[in-house]
Amino acid sequence: VLPTPEQEVMMFRTAHTCRAAWNWALAKNLEQEEQGKPVFNAKRLQKMYIEARNSDTDKSLEYMKKFAQVAIFQEFIDLEFAYNKYDKMRDPKHPYTSKVLQRCTRQNRAPKVIERKFHPQFKSRKRSKIAFADRSDACYFNVKKDDPYKVYVILAKVGWVEVQTNYVLSVGKGACKIYNPRVSYEHGRWMFSCALEYENQVTKLHDYSLGIDLNVGNLAVISYNFSFE
Repeated sequence: VLPTPEQEVMMFRTAHTCRAAWNWALAKNLEQEEQGKPVFNAKRLQKMYIEARNSDTDKSLEYMKKFAQVAIFQEFIDLEFAYNKYDKMRDPKHPYTSKVLQRCTRQNRAPKVIERKFHPQFKSRKRSKIAFADRSDACYFNVKKDDPYKVYVILAKVGWVEVQTNYVLSVGKGACKIYNPRVSYEHGRWMFSCALEYENQVTKLHDYSLGIDLNVGNLAVISYNFSFE
């Protein structure tokens, strides 16, 4: 995608806000794990986030109101998926790697919950991927009347962002179903990825044949200049 400078600023801020939402939710779950309690699921985290965001005493999450809430809610869903993956892959008998145990021995401390194998980790500003999600039911492709040759994708809180692609896209709301739309920043460029669902399009066949002249004079030429036509 080719965002304007103003849109690019909004997209960067949205991605960093989603990273902060992930870290906030992970910290809440770590508190549960350290107390031996089950972690919160995505719906519970959404309710806790809304209460904290609208709180009159704690204003730390109030700034997140400016950004697409669906992108923040998707972080909670991704975190729940990460915990489900962690539950399937972890080893209760050997939760820590030998490297972690050696480091804790040198530092004379007990290993932390977050140091367990396959446990979800905090997202740092430098190492984490700059990305965010969008609404599947509100995201679609469209064109403007004054410039019908450019295709745009409509993103929540960002607006109409120009799309650069070699594929023919169905434009208009409801023209096709979009699943799991994601925006990411990779190698200096913004990328939009999604899954599209179209109706089955039957290929129209004709009753005439088409010939192609390849303009081949010789079928083969051997090294001593003997050719086959």
